Amino acid sequence: MKRGAFVVVAALSSGLTLWLCMVLYYHYSVQACGAARWASKAAQSSTRAVVVSDAHLLGHRKRRGVERLWVDWQAWLSFSTIVSRKQPDLIVYLGDQLDEGTAATSDDVHETYTTRFRQVFDPNVAQSLYLLGNHDASFGNGLTKQLIGRHEEAFGPSNRIVNVNNVLFLQLNTMAMESDVIDHKVYHDAMAFLDSVEAKRRSTGYPPLVLLTHLPLYRPDDLECGAERAAEAGHITYEAPDFKYTERHHVLSKALSQRLLESIRPRLVLSGHSHAGCAYQHRVQYQPQLVDEVTVPTFSWGMRPDPSYVSSRLRWLKWMDAVALPL
Repeated sequence: MKRGAFVVVAALSSGLTLWLCMVLYYHYSVQACGAARWASKAAQSSTRAVVVSDAHLLGHRKRRGVERLWVDWQAWLSFSTIVSRKQPDLIVYLGDQLDEGTAATSDDVHETYTTRFRQVFDPNVAQSLYLLGNHDASFGNGLTKQLIGRHEEAFGPSNRIVNVNNVLFLQLNTMAMESDVIDHKVYHDAMAFLDSVEAKRRSTGYPPLVLLTHLPLYRPDDLECGAERAAEAGHITYEAPDFKYTERHHVLSKALSQRLLESIRPRLVLSGHSHAGCAYQHRVQYQPQLVDEVTVPTFSWGMRPDPSYVSSRLRWLKWMDAVALPL
């Protein structure tokens, strides 16, 4: 065999071996994650949910083609493995599906962008909820009806409540409910939906519900987010645990957070945005028990070196299995 042909064969063999090793590692990691609890008898009647946050599918303006290809492949392999092993009833995307979904991206490019997202994250594998994130549109004075409509055309309503196996999930575009939103139509539509949900909650006696929001509810920092988060240092895409958060930018305002907790009375809150994991508990006036919030880290290799997701089995709104798994 000539030297050139030998080099090609060796390179192809090495690449195939590396690919197979990665596939086997991903399948082993996902299967090992909470396997005993996932397969337990008590878990069989519960709702199986996979929660992904801040997938940040890379765009054309800021990232090169080879980087997009690599991160897309990592996300596709991770997602495909998770779905095949966990077989979820529901997949929740907590916002920032796109890294460049703002007004700087034209409608034509946005259409091909969202098509690429669906090629990586197959929407047909389970019922899916897609929250609106600031990178999918904007927040504050940049959040417009046109940008929300463009996202909703690709991913469905940004505000809705769904029942999955008798577990209620309330999906909210909480960014549109803040006082810094200039587009009055955006603000009033969002608040009208919230008013209707609040009235329904009062009339039905507050059945157990999971609240879904891209921005976390207000907390001053991440110092009370658990030992794993406390041990982290800051990074270019996420802050150190002692970093003081700004309302309406890093977390929701105190006023909106308190209103959601008191009027919706969720059993559990799921959020994203910060790119770092957090297990936080909120004090409320209507009960002595604290309300749990889980902030899910980013799913993207382009955002941190150890992207994660959460898999859970929910029964009566108790966590049967909640795991943040490095991919």
